[in-house]
Amino acid sequence: TYDPAYIATISAPVKTISLFSLAVILITCIAVFIKSKFLDKNQRSDAPTWDCGFLKGTPRIQYTSSSFSEPANEVFVSVNRLHIRGEKIKELFPAKSSFHTEATDSAEKHLFIPAFNIINKFLIMFRGFQHGKLHLYIFYIAVTLLALLIWKVVY
Repeated sequence: TYDPAYIATISAPVKTISLFSLAVILITCIAVFIKSKFLDKNQRSDAPTWDCGFLKGTPRIQYTSSSFSEPANEVFVSVNRLHIRGEKIKELFPAKSSFHTEATDSAEKHLFIPAFNIINKFLIMFRGFQHGKLHLYIFYIAVTLLALLIWKVVY
C-alpha cells in the first residue's frame, strides 16, 4: 500500500545518496576531461630501472623483496631464522660478487610441511579416482545421487 509517511522517511537518504553519486560522477568526468585536454599525452618517458650501481646487469642479478622485509625479519628473528651467504665487498666496483639470504620460517618447517606430508600420504590412496575418464566421473555422481536419494527415503 502507498504510505506517504514511509516514502518521506526514505526519500531524504535516497536524495542525499543520489546527489553524492552525481557529484562523484561529475568530478570524475571533469578530471578525465582536464587530463585528456590539458596534459601532454607524451609526457611519460621510459627510464632504466634503479640498478644499484650495477650498470651492466645480467639475468642472474635478481631483485627480491628482502630489503622491504628486513625490518620485519629483525622483529621476528626468533621465529624466522635468516641465513646469509656471500662475500663482503671490498672494492668500489667488484668484478664478481655473490650474496644470498634465506629466511627459514619455523612454522612452515615444523608445523605446516609435516602436516601437509601426513595429509598427502592419506590422499594418495584416492589418486586412483582421478584418472581422467569422464564416463566414470559421471558414474560417481550418479552413484552419489542415488545414495542420497535412498538416504532421504529411508530417513
